[in-house]
This record gives sequence, structure tokens and C-alpha cells, in this order.
Amino acid sequence: VPLKKSEKYEIDFEVVEEGTQLQIMGNVSLLMEKEGQTLTQYLPSPEAPLFSGSSLAVTFKPPVDGIIDSVELNRAVDLYQNAASKTLHVSIADYSTPDTILATGSLSDLFAPVLDPRGEGKSIPLDQSLALDSTKLYVMKFWVDALPDGTTSALAFYNDVIAVESSWDDALPLSMYQYNIWDSQNGIYGNNQNFEMYWDDTATKLTRFENILNTSDTIVITSNRQWGTTTRVPERYHLTITYYRNLLGCPAEKDLLWCYQNAQPGMFTGNLGYQLTAVFESDPNLGSLKINDQSAEEAFTVYDHPKVLIFQKTADYSAEKVASILGAVDLSKAVHLTPGQASKFNGTLMLSDAMAKIQQAGGTFSQLFNSDSWINQNQWVTAIVWYLLILLLGWLVYPFTRLALKKLPDHGYPVSRLVGLLLLALFTWLASSSGALFSRTTILAVIGVLLVGNAALAYLQREELKEELRTRKRYFLMVELIFLLFFLLDLGIRLGNPDLWHPWKGGEKPMDLSYFTAVLKSSTFPPYDPWFAGGYINYYYYGLVIVAVPTKLLGVPPTIAYNLILPTLFGLTAIGAFAIGWNVLRGQTLDVEVDARRANLRAFAGGILSSLSLLILGNLGTLRMIWQGAQMLVAPGGVIENATIFERWRWFLAGIVQVFQGAKLPFSTGDWYWIPSRALPGEAITEFPFFTFTYADLHAHLIALSITLLALVWGLSLLLGRWDWGSTWKEKLRNYAASFFLGAVVIGALRPT
Repeated sequence: VPLKKSEKYEIDFEVVEEGTQLQIMGNVSLLMEKEGQTLTQYLPSPEAPLFSGSSLAVTFKPPVDGIIDSVELNRAVDLYQNAASKTLHVSIADYSTPDTILATGSLSDLFAPVLDPRGEGKSIPLDQSLALDSTKLYVMKFWVDALPDGTTSALAFYNDVIAVESSWDDALPLSMYQYNIWDSQNGIYGNNQNFEMYWDDTATKLTRFENILNTSDTIVITSNRQWGTTTRVPERYHLTITYYRNLLGCPAEKDLLWCYQNAQPGMFTGNLGYQLTAVFESDPNLGSLKINDQSAEEAFTVYDHPKVLIFQKTADYSAEKVASILGAVDLSKAVHLTPGQASKFNGTLMLSDAMAKIQQAGGTFSQLFNSDSWINQNQWVTAIVWYLLILLLGWLVYPFTRLALKKLPDHGYPVSRLVGLLLLALFTWLASSSGALFSRTTILAVIGVLLVGNAALAYLQREELKEELRTRKRYFLMVELIFLLFFLLDLGIRLGNPDLWHPWKGGEKPMDLSYFTAVLKSSTFPPYDPWFAGGYINYYYYGLVIVAVPTKLLGVPPTIAYNLILPTLFGLTAIGAFAIGWNVLRGQTLDVEVDARRANLRAFAGGILSSLSLLILGNLGTLRMIWQGAQMLVAPGGVIENATIFERWRWFLAGIVQVFQGAKLPFSTGDWYWIPSRALPGEAITEFPFFTFTYADLHAHLIALSITLLALVWGLSLLLGRWDWGSTWKEKLRNYAASFFLGAVVIGALRPT
């Protein structure tokens, strides 16, 4: 049957077979075909009408004693829409004496639908006030006068339609006073509507949402089960999230969970034609201090004090507006996976609208990195302030480092700088991943926490620290000198080649710098993606966070900070290697009667050799270049591939003579660091640390070098400690907790770096 949107239709159900009685349970719906799609339209539940000239009796028992003055009809409509006025009568009598009428009332009305096909609310005033006794049973009788023109009317009465969220949550109202609430035959509200929020977001669910919104009067949310879970899976429940945001009217810049956790009537304006009219909650409190715990784990609130929200349909409800808002969701992007498959899904890589606005509101480049700041006026001042910050950060956390690495001969002083950077980055990242802004305020707050914590640890170790400062000043100065020398060495390399891009020797610095800048400019984590508009970084960015935190704190421009970070990491790697060498050799003599000065010199030599071997020495690729380059000077055409070993030696010796006479080997300046990084046949990458720092791509493996050494330092402390955590249980607990917390921080940092 062709249907037109603007027309009204009537459906009549008739049983052909005589003597047969059918009862329709639940909703009636129409299945309509449009452009190859099947659409579902839900209709008001069929009601047994009260025909003109007939009557309807209802028995009831009042829950409490009271007085009534009128009978309220939630919705009443003449299904036949007869143009004549109808008179509806009501009488109330004691069930035991039904012929004795206690009160009557009547109402004349057209009972025509205005805004709703189920009619409007009506009130029938009684001829006198009636006192009801809660111990008695009463009968209420309705009847309609016959129409004078002989036509027929059919009055139907409807209660509000209540929509619930899912089959897994409670429906309201609850059954009280022995009333039958939800029975489809005799229940007060018949069947409720059920959104089934957990169903997959599909076209069928969209149609279900639209029809429920069209035909319902009230939406009840009886706990945070649904909005607290589905909204956390945007890849699967984009339609559901759109519904929740627009039902409440949560602004795009606000977190949806926050909106529902804090929602109160009048706080927001809904966009779907429903308005929050009532909230029932019982938060934990200490006197007048209330604690909103809606963000707690579900079981903490749902089974004890769930937050209930009631939404009522408003007069300006528009089915077209609902269809426009919900229909704008691209359901083709909904991801439907089993839990086992979900771990292999990479996500949509897109920031939510709210997160995108937060990222854009973090400040302009000039606000974050003020070129007129005294720190940035002179690059030498910038370098000195940077160096001092890293130094002070190491001193700040040394009480913790000393406690965690107590079994090392030097108690971990050389690596305290890196420990400080890791702790500062970790707590800043956790805060900024949990809603706090990645700002100087947050970083300073974390520094404050570290300061308080380490002050307490310093107090606990005050005697040991005093003794260290008295007896080990020379060692502390030696460590600082070693770090400074390596820092200055790499700083000199960066001064010689500070440019972060070169047409063919620039490496991947543009990518590194763009990611680094994105991390710096991001307001929260994960950072925005500088190469993919509207997305978040799909890359292991945590290493950049470690170096971004001091950069953002000082407000140093990324291009300047880049060339300070590299010498810092160079120095941290050198001092980490030194710590391993020094502690291995010094640890061997702790339990042996030896000359302390000689043992320290031996340990110092081991530490320096460790640093030089790791950072300065390369592979044999440089020697091979000299060997082959000298041959190429005298070989015919410079071709040496098919020569015999005797020819190669003859060419090499002759070539070396030419070199001493002033000839240059046939290599460009850049070849001396590039060719050794490809020492194996087939251009396999054979990077070594000095090449990595010279080439200066701020890659993850470069940042991870010093962290890896710190992990080895921590492991060495366990070996040298031989599982001895102290003499008292308090000391054991303190040392054990500090050591394994540091181990967790260090090893944990390697995975995302």
C-alpha cells in the first residue's frame, strides 16, 4: 500500500472467524520499503476502546488514606475521531456496595488528537470530595453517552510510554503497593520501550532509536551501566554516543562522561526533544562535603547508589530533527569485532570532537615558546639554563635514586639525572593522559610532588647523605665533569651542524621534529598527529614526552631544544656506561681488603673505557675505508673488486705513500660517518652509537640508549645486593619498594619509548 508522509491512516484489526478472540501483546509496527531499505515504524499499543453507550469498570485499592477531588486521564482520544462532542461519565463506589455511589463526575469533549495520536491529558472533576480508606476496595466505572445522531465513538485511554536503556538494567517505576506495572495485559504501563544500547550500531538500531524517541514520553536512565561503558568504545558505538550527547545536550568541548556524572536539571539543553527533568542520587558524604563517585568502577555505585536520570518529551519535539541528528552518523565506520579480534584492531586514529577542541585550545606557538623570553634571548643562556635544569633535576631525585640503588658502590648518583627525567615525564604523562592539561602548571605540580617526596626520603637518609657529602665529594665532581665533557663534545658537533634538514643528508629530522613539536603543543595525551589532520599520533611517542617535559617547562623553541636534547642524551648515555663499568669493578673489591685509592683508579678506568667503547668507538668500517680508499687511488680506474690479495696489498702500500705526499682518499667528508653505518653487504644498517648521535635523528632507539643502560644499572644493583634489603622489616620494605618501583619505571619506559 503506498503511503504518504503527510497523510493520516487508520488500521482496523478484525477477526474473521466467529467465536474467536485474539489478544495483541506488545507493540504494533509497520514494515515499509523505501529505496530498497526496510524501515520500521512503531505504532501506539492497541487499546480496548470504550464505545459510546457502553461502560468500563476498574477496581482499585488506595495505598494510603486520602481525599480525591478529580479523576485524571493521562491521555484520552476518540479513535473514530467523531466530530460530535462526547460526554464521559465516571462514578466511584465501595466494592462491597456497588449500588451506593460515593461520587460522580462528567466531562464533555471532542477527545480529538492535537499533538499526539494518543490524545491529550483530561481531568474529570468530581461532584464532591471523596475520602478514601486504604483498607477498602473501590470500583470506578466509566461510560459514554450515546451520540444523538446515532453515530459511534470509541474512547481509548493511554498512559505514558516509558523507554528504558537495555534489558540489563532496572525499569522504572518499580512495582509498589501491589500494583502490576509492566504486564502487557493488565499492567499500568503495559510494555516499555527498550533502546537495547548494547546492540551493534546498525541501520536497524538507528530505526529503533528514532521510533522509540517518536513514540515515548519518558526516558529513564537508572544507572551508569550503559552511558558509562558504550561511550568508551567510540569505534563501535558512534551512533549511541551521538544519541547520548544530544539527549542531554552535552557540549562538544565537554567530556561526555563528565556531563552525565555531573548532570542536573537545567544544566544542559537537549537536542532530541527531551529534557532532563529529575535526577535522583545519593553521593557519599562527610558532613556537608559530597563526593561525586560516578566515575568509580560500576559495581561501586550501581548496586548501592545509582544515579537515576529522568527525561521528559518536550512540546517542541521534532521527529525530523531527530532523524537529521542521528541519521548524520556514518554507520559504515562502526566496527563490530569479537573481544578476541579487538586486540588486533588499530582504532580509527581520529580525535573526538571534544578532544580536538581541547588540543586546539592549548595556545599558539608564540605563546608556548616566547622568543622574547630572557631564556631565549641568547642561545648560550638557553644552553646554560637547560644544563642547570637537568642537573638540579638529578639532585632533586637523588634521595630516591640512592634508596632504590643502595647496593651499588656509588648508590646510583651518575644516573640520577635520567631517573629524574623519567619520574617527571611519567607523572606528567599520567596526569595529562587522565584529563589534566600538559602545561607548565602540571609540570611544576609534579616537580612539587617529587620535591616533597624526596625531601622526606632525604630526611630518612640524612646521616648517610651527610657522610657521603663529606667523604665522596671528589667522586661527585668527577661524575659531573665526565657528564659535562661528553655534553660539550656533542654540543660542539651540533654547533658545527645545527641545521635540522639537509636535501640529502638530513635524515628523518623533519619527521622527528614534527612529532616532537606536536607533543610539545598538545594539550593532553595522546598528542595530535601533525601529518594527519584531526587524528592522533599512531606512533611510539613516549620517548619524545621524556625530552618534551623540560622543553615545555622552560619554553625553549623546539628547534633549539632539539640541539640541546641530543648532547643531553649523549651525556646520559656516557655516564650510564660509566656507572656500569665503575660499579662492576668497584663492586668486586667491596668485601676485600684492598687499597681504596687503587681500587677507585681501577674502577675509574673501567668506567671511562665503558663510556668510550660504547659511545666513541665505532666498527671496523672506518679501517676498511682506509684500506680500500688507498687501493682506489692507484688501481686502474679506481676499480678494486676483482683484484687478488697481492694486487690489493701493492695498491694499498702505493696509495698510502700518495696519502703522505698530500693525496686525498676518494671519499667525501660525509662518507666517513655514513659508509661505516652500512658495513655489511647489501646496505644492511649497521649503526653504532657515535653514528646515531652524529647523524642526530631523534629516533626512539637513540632516546632508549640511556634508558637501556639505566635498566642494566638497576639489574646490577640487584646482583650486587644479593637480595639483601636491610636488617629491619621497615628498612627491607622501604628498600624493596623503592628498588622495584624504579625498575618498573625504567623497564616500563622502554616499551612505549
